[in-house]
Amino acid sequence: MLACLTGEMKDDVQKLDFTIKALAMDDPFVSIPVVHADIRECLDWQKSRSADVIMKERELMTQQIESSGCKLWESGSCADWFTGTDPGVAFIAREVNGPLCEELVKK
Repeated sequence: MLACLTGEMKDDVQKLDFTIKALAMDDPFVSIPVVHADIRECLDWQKSRSADVIMKERELMTQQIESSGCKLWESGSCADWFTGTDPGVAFIAREVNGPLCEELVKK
């Protein structure tokens, strides 16, 4: 009978040891958000300026984008951007300023 209890106790000790180790491990279901360096840089930039300065900078950038977009339409670059594309695609996307999109992605 003692051998039987020892075996049962051994199983209990192994189960308890497993449980203690499992509780000490990191939770595999916890999602740790990752903030990319460019986002952190933007947040630091924003944190170091007043709301007024941020709004002025935003307005300046918006004006620059709009001006650049107008120049691309006027120069014919937007129409040229569709050269060689399927006519259906060109028709559907006719108001897209492709060169401006490419320019903004590069920045």
